[in-house]
Amino acid sequence: MATQCADEDEELPDLADTAAALHAVLTDPALGACESSPAPLASEVRSGHAASSTVEAAVKEAIIRAGEAHAVLVLAFMGHGQSPPGSNTLYYMAADTQCEDITSSVNVNHLITCAVDRMGIPGVIVLLDTCSAGAGLPDSAALLGGYAQGRKRLSVLTASQSQQAAYNLDFTREIVRWISDGFDDTDEFVPLRRYRLALMQKLDQQEAAALDYDGSLTAAEEGLWLALNARYHAPQSSAQLSEIGALDLRAALRVWPEASGPWPSDGQVDLMDLRERARHSSALGAGRVVEVTHALIQACEAEKFATGWPGRTLSTFTVTRAMKELNKRRRIGTNPLRPPGDLLGGDLLRYFLQHEALRGMSMDGMFNCDLALARCIVALAQVCGMNLDDVSLDDWAAKGDFGVALNDAREEVRAAQEEQQASAVISLHAARLDWPESVSAWVRHGSGCSAPRHFSCGPTQAGVEQVLPEVVHWAEDQLPAGVRLGHIDIVVPASLFPHWRPEEIKVGLYRLGVDRSVTLRWSDRLLEPRHLRGMNDLAQRQLDVCSADAFSDVAPIDWLGMQQVEDIERLTDALAMGRYPRAIGVCERDQSFPVLLQTLLPYTPVLLWPADEQTILCEPLAELVRNWERLPAEFTHAYRWRWCKEHGATQGVIEDCDHTSWAELALLRAAWHDKPWLEFCRWFQTSAAPAARSV
Repeated sequence: MATQCADEDEELPDLADTAAALHAVLTDPALGACESSPAPLASEVRSGHAASSTVEAAVKEAIIRAGEAHAVLVLAFMGHGQSPPGSNTLYYMAADTQCEDITSSVNVNHLITCAVDRMGIPGVIVLLDTCSAGAGLPDSAALLGGYAQGRKRLSVLTASQSQQAAYNLDFTREIVRWISDGFDDTDEFVPLRRYRLALMQKLDQQEAAALDYDGSLTAAEEGLWLALNARYHAPQSSAQLSEIGALDLRAALRVWPEASGPWPSDGQVDLMDLRERARHSSALGAGRVVEVTHALIQACEAEKFATGWPGRTLSTFTVTRAMKELNKRRRIGTNPLRPPGDLLGGDLLRYFLQHEALRGMSMDGMFNCDLALARCIVALAQVCGMNLDDVSLDDWAAKGDFGVALNDAREEVRAAQEEQQASAVISLHAARLDWPESVSAWVRHGSGCSAPRHFSCGPTQAGVEQVLPEVVHWAEDQLPAGVRLGHIDIVVPASLFPHWRPEEIKVGLYRLGVDRSVTLRWSDRLLEPRHLRGMNDLAQRQLDVCSADAFSDVAPIDWLGMQQVEDIERLTDALAMGRYPRAIGVCERDQSFPVLLQTLLPYTPVLLWPADEQTILCEPLAELVRNWERLPAEFTHAYRWRWCKEHGATQGVIEDCDHTSWAELALLRAAWHDKPWLEFCRWFQTSAAPAARSV
């Protein structure tokens, strides 16, 4: 933001030009590495004549866009500022601001608070070059409170102390110079505190102040940084190893007698030389060295390709999403990929690729470095929105001589998408109490959805279960030849959750859940009642909270014991205050459980409870963490295993069964509302609801 205040006597020289210079270095990929704000008013607020309403609108739009992109937000306010005596609030003075009038000013503290509390934004950086800039530093209440409950990252650098003047935009000019020149005594990333040290030596009439707050659960050690260091040069070598790469290579070299020399202190290893020496060695252990070095060389080549092909769409967020996508498709019972929590950007990408190149066997039980890396690149392409048939992808695979592996990875993704995209929705939302007089159904395939079909039935459990085979057969007939109905969403009133298990109903030769996944959905989310309006939007944000700590050792679930649920009124107050912002698990069921369900369902998109009244969950289940990315579909596998166990036959029914995983998951029931389902609810409320109501 850079705008003159018409009511101020002194006009700031070169305000718009200085703002343009700061914008240029911050959006330089080799320096600030920022994306210019896509907000429509972004350029106008740097023009020098924007009104207060324009400034506020532009900032709020930038906050929304940053949250959607999961990007760090950088805000800079340049120009005039005012703060009433004794106040700890900075008011930015726009073109229409009156001196000593806060109603026509922009409340900077409020905008900063909105930014750090916005879901999806991993951090906020603020530069304040105004008089009284120090008043813009947020207080503890703003940082510790809010929806994020203190899990925020914020760095603020101000041109002056509170109630102190700032002169001639010297603060911004010096920052532009230091970003352009860099520092000899600083590493690759330059935090705001380093600029403050430099500014304190240059600014004679004003004192720069800084604030760093880091309450994130997954914050990196270096914290937030404003720009890359222009003088930093990474050490050049044939390869840089991640923690997992170094671990496996050290282990291989320990059993190879011809390995010589100390381990490089900088972690840089000449993999090509090691591989060639091991290839010509007949000593014990040489084969393993060849295997490991080859995998690491291929991973390094994949890293070069990944950083160049998707380009600026590649980020910590997209790499994390790619890892989660692969975790969904891993062999049942295998450990998911859980990288160290302090890795970001290139370090995270390197760990991801080297881990899969060395331990790709975790996907399908057989080691295949080429296929593992192809899966990684295809997953990255998916989340970055790249075309899987791009010729660049084929060129990369051809250089590594694994074109077949790339084709296999593509086919795996397409088959998975085809199966995921073919599903049916069977809804009992027309029930006035428990059981409806008609069942509604839709078939979803790809991005399309069929018109609804309504099936009359008796308003009893037997009546609904009697008509379900007809509904399923109708749904199967709506799909193209060769496309299997792999998933069914069952939409039910809350009163049916405690005892009804639709996956056990016999449809044709088999139970409904034998060859399909079945997920229970709550009918009030399909068509929000007036008194619960907005709960699906809240659920979207809660799902972001659940996925923010993607690789934690603890599932994102708040567990409620009997002590918390005995007093429903007190629990309701806690829910209304945002006490439980994630998934919720109930540890024990008693006679008040139906009332408890009705209380909890509006406040969480994911609700878990014991499958049987006799089950008491004394501690969190480890398998929820291990299988989180595969839920809720994995519950159906667990129930299927339980049926087999009850009949004394757990072998041969499901080939890739993991008894430990399924034994724990089978203890639970779930009402699960993920983002694709919430999008269907949005579509239903705007498109399908009138048709459904008319039946």
